[in-house]
Amino acid sequence: MSLIKVSLKKLTGIIGVVLTLSISGTLSANNGVYVTGGSGMDDTLIQSGDISGASVRGFGFRQDIHSQLRLGLFDGGLFGEGLFREGHWFIDYEWHQLSSRFEGRSQQMTIWAVKPTLQFFFQPEKKSGLFYEAALGAAYLDEKTFEEVKRAEHVNFVMQFALGWQSQNSPWHVALRYNHYSNGYLAQPNPGIDFASLVLNYTFN
Repeated sequence: MSLIKVSLKKLTGIIGVVLTLSISGTLSANNGVYVTGGSGMDDTLIQSGDISGASVRGFGFRQDIHSQLRLGLFDGGLFGEGLFREGHWFIDYEWHQLSSRFEGRSQQMTIWAVKPTLQFFFQPEKKSGLFYEAALGAAYLDEKTFEEVKRAEHVNFVMQFALGWQSQNSPWHVALRYNHYSNGYLAQPNPGIDFASLVLNYTFN
């Protein structure tokens, strides 16, 4: 448990640095906005419990922070020619609402999240075509209980994986995301929340 807490403290520190650089830096032309729609999931992956009857909707703002984060780390610096040099950093600020009817009652849960996100194209020289993303951030969920899932805390970590498509010379891209929310076992119960969403993003370029 102590190792988990130390790791989470380091993660929180990294997120803090990313947010500070984001706020202090100049906004990039590659910022974007997006809308999402999707469905809750069952316990096939990480979540314990079933919220597959829930619908999901949301929107977000994507801020390009790659130029602020470079600082010599990606151009032959700390990471050299490694994996992170090929990626592109963003921060996603987003809102989601989950809605369902469970045991004869309507239920809703609202989620606010901030997520540093790293995007990779399978053909990085083109910056178009198939891409994948990974994100790790922080979220606030306004309900501790949703359908049969009961959690201990409102504040959670959020983990995201996505696979998407960017058309060449187009401001639009689409992606399919897997979203997982958890408190990192800092408190019990911690069943997690999972949902899948389809994302339509418009980039101001």
